[in-house]
Formats: sequence, C-alpha cells, structure tokens
Amino acid sequence: MSEPIYIALCGESEYIGAPVIEGLKPEIEVVNFTQASAQNAADELPYVLCGKAPLSNSSRLGTGNYGKIPQAVVLGGAAEFAADEKFKLISSALEKEAEARLVPILRSDKKVEMPPRGPEYGKRVIERVKAALFKLKEDGKLDGKHGGEEFY
Repeated sequence: MSEPIYIALCGESEYIGAPVIEGLKPEIEVVNFTQASAQNAADELPYVLCGKAPLSNSSRLGTGNYGKIPQAVVLGGAAEFAADEKFKLISSALEKEAEARLVPILRSDKKVEMPPRGPEYGKRVIERVKAALFKLKEDGKLDGKHGGEEFY
C-alpha cells in the first residue's frame, strides 16, 4: 500500500469527527483533529503544519503522528469556523508561521445537496473529502507549495 495522504481535520465535535476519521482510513491519515472554534484552529494548526505538537490540543482524536506534516487542512461543513471571517483567521495564522508549509484548505461546498445529518450524511462527507484530496494529489497540489482555498 502506498503512503497515505496526511491531513489536519477541523470539525464541530469529536462525535462527528471520529467516524469521519475512521471512514477516511487507510488512504488518508488524520494527524490532528481540531475541535469547535477558529481560535483553536489558529492556535493549533501552525504547530501541526511545522511537524510539531500543538502547545494545547482541543481534541484527543487524530494519530498525533506530528512527524508527518499534513498535506492539507480539511474544515468540516458544520463547523462555525468554516464561515468566511473565521476562514480568514485560520489562513492568516498559517501565513504568519514561517516554517509552515503551504497547504490547501478544503471547505465544504454548500451548493452540493447533502442528506440530513446522520449516517448517510457522514458517508457523503467522507466520499467528497476523499475525492477532493485524491484530485489534489493527482494535480500535484499536495507538495507543500500550493495553498489557498479548495472545496469538497
């Protein structure tokens, strides 16, 4: 099996994050899961993207394999920090960290129709995230030299 795609995942709750993390395996490894707020993401992600453990972590989820620097950051669709002003806070925190690699930040495309929250919703999120990450890999955009906003 080839090396997985390493990501940092930001989501509303561990309750939703845990099954998504399991569903992404084995092709995608979630190194760090950041829970619930743009401030948590802005505090944690610069460390994680430099291959370091964050000073404090908002969640116990993720492998904690900080030696594997995430190739992308994925924001969960329900997370309040996926809103534009919160996205800017996260982006600016990452830009300020000189050692942090450039990574695409994936956000949920709200134009895509989704089933109501529940098992089918989670399955669709997993499918969409995988498809977006595989496409970015195919396009050579997970190399640490491509940043910016992408949608799944």
